[in-house]
Amino acid sequence: MSYRPLFFILLLLPTVSFSSPSVPEIKQQNIHQQAQEKARQKNLATSGRDVQGKESAVDNNDGKFLDTPDCLKIVEVKLDKLETVPRWLRLQRTANQGVGHCLNIPNLRYLVSMLENRIMKAGYITTHVSVPEQQAAEGKLKLQIDAGRVGELALTEGSSDYIRIGNTFPLASGELLNLRALEQGLENMQRIPDTEVAIRLYPGDTPGTSNIDITRHQRKMWRTAFWLDDAGSRYTGRYQAGAAFYLDNPTSLNDLFYFSIGRTLEYNKQRGSRNHAFWYSIPYGYWSLNFYTSENSYSQPLTDELADFYYHGESRNTSVELSRLLFRDAQQKTTLSAQLTKRSYRYFLSDVELELQKKDLTNLRLALSHRRYLENNVLDATLSVQRNVSIAGNKPTAEMLYNGYRPDSRIMQLDVQAWIPFQLGNLSLSYTPHYFLQYSPDKLISQDQFSIGNRWSVRGFDGESSLSGNSGWFLSNTVSLDLPRWQQQLYTGIDYGRIVSQADNSEAGKHMAGGVIGLRGDLWSIGYDLFAGAPIYKPQHFRTDSLTLGFSAQWAW
Repeated sequence: MSYRPLFFILLLLPTVSFSSPSVPEIKQQNIHQQAQEKARQKNLATSGRDVQGKESAVDNNDGKFLDTPDCLKIVEVKLDKLETVPRWLRLQRTANQGVGHCLNIPNLRYLVSMLENRIMKAGYITTHVSVPEQQAAEGKLKLQIDAGRVGELALTEGSSDYIRIGNTFPLASGELLNLRALEQGLENMQRIPDTEVAIRLYPGDTPGTSNIDITRHQRKMWRTAFWLDDAGSRYTGRYQAGAAFYLDNPTSLNDLFYFSIGRTLEYNKQRGSRNHAFWYSIPYGYWSLNFYTSENSYSQPLTDELADFYYHGESRNTSVELSRLLFRDAQQKTTLSAQLTKRSYRYFLSDVELELQKKDLTNLRLALSHRRYLENNVLDATLSVQRNVSIAGNKPTAEMLYNGYRPDSRIMQLDVQAWIPFQLGNLSLSYTPHYFLQYSPDKLISQDQFSIGNRWSVRGFDGESSLSGNSGWFLSNTVSLDLPRWQQQLYTGIDYGRIVSQADNSEAGKHMAGGVIGLRGDLWSIGYDLFAGAPIYKPQHFRTDSLTLGFSAQWAW
């Protein structure tokens, strides 16, 4: 191929391809591919069943001490064997609440119940407080902590024994028995699909110990999944299909693995997109390690004067994430994670690479996630900070330097979702709000920018154009009606989003709103989602269809 016409083409490219009033077509394609990558990774990841414990705490005396005028007062409460339980329980502080009150049977029971409630709420369900023999004539009360420990932890006879319990449960023989550790181990086991797990406690051979019997049955160790949707772009092909192959617990460590491939149905060298990805996840007690790598490519033909040429983009993404459960109780749990991601982007005009557009980036992301159970409601919130770092061989490219992109750009994101079920007469409904905020003080490349106007953010738009910027937010609101007789769910939603970027961004201050109505469910083992959306408000000159129809279907076995 001659480089002389290519030089002429590169001069024309900004005026021909970057003519969209909202986002240039090529930049928009990058945004679209990025959004699809995130949605695909989220949909393919295996999510196990959460274990929500229950508190078993009972107060005596209706939550108060019972005193009489003439009585022997408690002047001191001593806790024997206090060193056998964690210091952060602060049981001595709780015990000191009895000082100054009458030393009588009701108050003694109430004080013991206060201490045991504190212990129980922390998950130490087999640890108790006893009252030893004593002389309390001087008002000095002695209580004893009887620590409950783990005896034997083993699988029951007949269980699926291709499993290693040591890395699954954050418990070992001789340690304090904690309900939250049992719940964590149960979650680690139940992250494997088609697996049933039950736990039974019974007294151990040694006084103060409890044996733990685990009954586990895993039906199979592999799965397949197929999907079809119309989430593609009109420039690369709207209809897409893909498949994934899963291995569940392949190494007996409760680990998970999948390999996926996907592409547009009409694919050729000049038009289409394709992708493949690997994912691996392994737990270790309260820890979890996840590895993900993917490759994506797309091609789109150019128009008018450049009709004989096509634009081609390739991206590679590799990430390693380490997470640690920091806290859990009967109503909530909090997790901290650190993720290191290596990304590369390459772009071509037909067969010639556009060196000035290539990017090699490495970013570090720290995230704090919290789940809260509020009666029947569930609240999920994640706060994350991300920064590009100069490791793993990445260097600022000429384009990044010329356009003022910071090589150490910073991004803060807040993601809050809730599930709120409610009844309306005999109808079972649920409200699902989703708020997402991104803020960055820096100028970001298109792959890191916040964007709205597709089926994953502000619905009701066809996704061929979008608003994007360094910072912004959106709020989606979905109300769903359960139709259990037909295994379906009818839903409707209204979304709103806004770009709030700083200066030098033409989209700053622009906003949009859209609505959607849809039906999702299962039919013949096929999960489906059919929807229709329309814009409610859009900026002037923003191009989108007045009605957008969409679907997705998945089959798993």
